[in-house]
Amino acid sequence: MALEAVLTSIAVSTLTVVFCALVGVPLAFLFERYSFPGRNVFATLAALPLVLPPLVGTVAFIFLFGESGILARAVQRAFHFQSAPWSLRGWPALLFFHTYTMYPFFYVLAGAGLRRIDSGLAEAGRSLGAKPLRVLFRIVLPQLTPSLIAAGLLTFMTSMASFSAPLLFGGNVRMLTLEIFTARQRGDQTLAVTETVILAFISLSALVLFQRYEGTRKFAAAAMKGAARRRRPLAQGTSRTVAFVCGVLFSIVLAMPVATLILVSFAPAGKWTTQTLPPSYTLANFSRILTQKSTSDVFLNSLSMSAIAALAALLWSFCVATLVTAPGAGCGSESFPCWCWFPGRCPAQW
Repeated sequence: MALEAVLTSIAVSTLTVVFCALVGVPLAFLFERYSFPGRNVFATLAALPLVLPPLVGTVAFIFLFGESGILARAVQRAFHFQSAPWSLRGWPALLFFHTYTMYPFFYVLAGAGLRRIDSGLAEAGRSLGAKPLRVLFRIVLPQLTPSLIAAGLLTFMTSMASFSAPLLFGGNVRMLTLEIFTARQRGDQTLAVTETVILAFISLSALVLFQRYEGTRKFAAAAMKGAARRRRPLAQGTSRTVAFVCGVLFSIVLAMPVATLILVSFAPAGKWTTQTLPPSYTLANFSRILTQKSTSDVFLNSLSMSAIAALAALLWSFCVATLVTAPGAGCGSESFPCWCWFPGRCPAQW
């Protein structure tokens, strides 16, 4: 059972990286290389899932895409189905949710990489007769490799640590985080600790693998020092219209889970049962949060813990950055020797 959870977690995380790359990288190219009406708004909304806590996104998906959610009920009523047209369970639900919440890693990092790379290299390739696809795969993407590796690593580790999505609509999919939680709940401390060590080992192995792959690649330093490519305005016509329509539809899809949460927050308790949308709305839910001490304490505790964690992370990062950048404290020094699993990465060996 534990082995099944390990293999399933690795498979889900690997597929999550693939799907997130297929969504995030094209969006980065679209918003960084082209200019069209509404581009700034669409580019901002594209990073919206990144600021949503995982549990918030999970609850939003249940209310919107779940078998008893708004979208499923609307489709059921429109086509007169006897039951919900789908079930938010299993592999498709997990991959769908992970892709929605984690593709911004690729979108943000690939977009930052596109703003840094030298556009002159691609222009030179085209002037020498290279076709667009050859320029993309032989010139542009190799320059983006560090950004893509960082995005892939973040996506993989975040997916491995995912808990709320497998818990609420994972179905029969056995994830390692759930196995750890289950073992802890039934009092099997030894198994819970062992599975935690396995989870940490897989994440560290992914870090070593990504770093080692990056170490075997040679990236031209000059490629990051040239002139960045300006956004090319889409001319009037089909391409401009298609880009605008796709941006509008994509923004609606991204905003729907958040809009669903806002809508449901105004629904009276016990009044919304089988209707597609809540039949009435009230401010009583927010009033109860502000007036009941037991409810308001939850928000105060969350804010306090977040502030303490942010301050501690700031202090710790400052100390680490000071030690790493101090004279004589770099890689290859007595304080920070180069490890054997990163061959060729130490500046002292260059």
